[in-house]
Formats: sequence, C-alpha cells, structure tokens
Amino acid sequence: MRSEVVIGFAALALVGCTLQRTEVDECQRDSDCREAFGVASLCGADGYCELLEDEPRCTVTYPADYEDSPGLYPDMVLVGTIIDQDNTVHRARARAVQVAVQDADDQRSTLGQRFGLVVCNNGDTADSLTQAEASIRIATWLRDVAEVPFIVGPASSDATAAVFGAVDDILLISPSASSEALTTIDVTEPTDANPGRLWRTTVPDTAQAARLVADIEARGIARLAIVYLEGTYGEGLSQQVEAALTGTDVRTYAFASASDLGMRVTEVGASDAQEVLFISSDAAQIASFINTATAGASADDFASKTFLLTDAAANDTFIGGVSDLAAFGRIRGTRPAQPDSDQLATFINQYELRFGEDVAGLSFTPNAFDAAWIGLYAFFWARANEADLSPISLARGLRRLSSGIAVSTTNPGSIAAARDEFAAGNGVDVTGASGALDFDPATEELTGSFEVWVVSDGMLVAAP
Repeated sequence: MRSEVVIGFAALALVGCTLQRTEVDECQRDSDCREAFGVASLCGADGYCELLEDEPRCTVTYPADYEDSPGLYPDMVLVGTIIDQDNTVHRARARAVQVAVQDADDQRSTLGQRFGLVVCNNGDTADSLTQAEASIRIATWLRDVAEVPFIVGPASSDATAAVFGAVDDILLISPSASSEALTTIDVTEPTDANPGRLWRTTVPDTAQAARLVADIEARGIARLAIVYLEGTYGEGLSQQVEAALTGTDVRTYAFASASDLGMRVTEVGASDAQEVLFISSDAAQIASFINTATAGASADDFASKTFLLTDAAANDTFIGGVSDLAAFGRIRGTRPAQPDSDQLATFINQYELRFGEDVAGLSFTPNAFDAAWIGLYAFFWARANEADLSPISLARGLRRLSSGIAVSTTNPGSIAAARDEFAAGNGVDVTGASGALDFDPATEELTGSFEVWVVSDGMLVAAP
C-alpha cells in the first residue's frame, strides 16, 4: 500500500460506507479490514484498521451489494476501468468489462477466486479536473487503495499517455486508445524479461491511416481538408495521412475547443476542398460537426463537399446524433474490420442477457470485453508462475496468450483450462469477441486491417 499518495483526496464514500472504530477493527492483514469495511481500508502498523481516502469518481459496480456487505467477499480481487460516465459508448464499454468480470466470478468455485469491478469516471465533475488529470488521480487511487492488478482503459489516447507517464507500477490495457504514438512510449524492444506495461486490444492507427489514404486515392480526391482535434489521436492520425498522400492537395485545420471548431468550419466551408476528413475521438462532437456542415448556417458552403470520418464515429451515438438523414449519402468512414464470428455474436448475446441492451452498434465494446479477459488470463498466469502480481509479472502473462491450446474469451470455461496450462508452464492461444488476440512479441501490439463503412438504413455497413 502507498497510503501517502492518496492524502488530499476528498473523503467521500467510494462504496457508501464509513469506517468507525468498532470491536472488529483489530487486524493482522489488509484483507481483514477490507472484508469488514470495504476497499478503502488497510491494516495499520498498530494492528488496527485505518481509513484511506475514498475516491468520489469511483464506484464498485459489481457485486452490487459490495458497498453494504464487504464482508461477504473475502479476498476479492477488484478490476478497475476508467471511462467518461457522460459518454454512452464509454458506459457500454464499462458494462462489457463487467460481463467479463461476472463471467469469471461465476466460476469462483472452480477458480478459487472472486472478482469485482470498480468503474471510475474521468469525465466532467465538480472538481473541474481535466480528463488527463482525473485519469492520473484515478489510476493512482486504483493502484494504491483498490489495489487492482490491472486497469482496463483509459479509453482515449491522450488520457492513456498521461496515466502511463505519471503512474508507474500499474498495468494498463486500453480497448480503444489507437494512437501510433503510444507504441513508442513503452518498452521499445520488449522481451519476456522486460515486457511493457501498456497494452491495447485495438490495432494502432498506422493501419487506419493506410486505409484512409487508400480510400482517398482510390476515389481520386484532389483537394482534402483535414480537421482534427488537437491531441495525441488527432494530431498523429492527421500527420500520418498527410505524409502518405502524394497526389492530393492537403490542408490541415486543428481545433482545441468548440469556439475553435466554429472558426474552422467557416474556413473549411470557404475553401475549395472536395472532401473533409474530420478526426475526433468524441462521437457526439463528430455528429455536431456534421450537423453544422450539412444542416446549419454553413450548409450551403459544404453542399458540394463529402465527408470522411474515423473509427470514433463508427457507432450508434454518431448515427443517432446526425439530424439530416440525407447527409449520410455524403459520409463514409473507417473502422477496424469487423469479425464475422461466433465469438462476436456470443458476446453481443451475453451483453444483452446481462443488461437488456443491444451493444452491436457501440464501438470498441468487444475490445473492452477482451481487454478485461486477457487481464484475467494474465492474473492466473502470474499466480501460477511468478513471485508476485506486479505489472511486469502480469505483462509476462500477456505474452503467453498467442500460442498454445485454443481458448476463447466468450467461453468462460476456457479460463479454467488456461489456468491448468499456465500451471504446467504453457501458454494458450486466445481468440476474442473483437477477433484474434495474437500479440506480436516484438511490439506487443495487435495487427489487423481496417474497412471502410457507410450508413445504410440507419446502420453501419461495409462500403460496397
């Protein structure tokens, strides 16, 4: 425990309980206190339970009664995830993580371990922290107080880079942070002895940039405007596309705020660009831009322009946010190629059974599900083969998931078979809802292709 790191956090309840000195506050280990009082407690040097600072941005969402009865869950291992609670797609990703955690916890009699989930919000709250600042504070709390073995997230490349740079001794598995810049901030030549602690269940943007360029060139776009949100994701993808285009006149327009974007809309509308490549990680912001350009005051200026979008727009939030349905006739975009697999269909069914919602149209939810599962696989690898559950120990486990007997994240029983393989020192070959999880040992990245999508009858479909 690093209790000194969390001094200064607002003393608000994470799980709805407050520690008091009682007849059961004597302890010999941290778990004695956590079983009695909840996650934000530890066994002090004097042999009594001590209250740690709670994090108001975080809530234990599974098990639902943890906040009232922590004693029902001795030695529970909590998984942490960081999302923007105001974002519909992010909330779905957190629920996808919960599906995986519940699946694992349902097998506690076989696995001999209970799992729970802490969901933390890095969006706008009363404390006025930026998303990066909130993510750093949350990750520090998850590491030091909740003692999670790994974090699923953050979702954005900027927040992921911020946490990685500021919070050591924690393993991050992001389902959607795709910036190519993240490839180089971790270990540049990872090995079993020196693995990285930043992993992703999505393909880096190099592949997306290549698909965007191929599509632009195939359609003969001579004049392109790139409008991008400042930050790791937008800047990196914009630069990659611009550098690769050889026969296209490219002009770039960066924005950092809604006011900036308003000026850029005016400038791009007045330009002679045939097409606008709009890059933002916020689906609602993308829809707002399309509405302004097609149905707002600038509609006449954009009447002859087409629009090219990226993977962040490939979800129902964007589709539902576009006010003029006729605009879809001028819109296309890119996203990771969608697997046509039983695993994806099974995940969608599992999610709907848990939450009563169709998640098929919400981006990166299968990736979030898979991120949680590979973290759980790594947990059991480390428990069987390592001296501790450190980030490096778990990362070594992640390097054991691309070769061996075939297992699937959508078959919860596979983890027991994997655990047996791990105990024998073997690896496993994991296939996920998002596709094959074959991490390149030289980069610890996934490889894959991107496809071009269009909207037909209110649904995303592969472009003809």
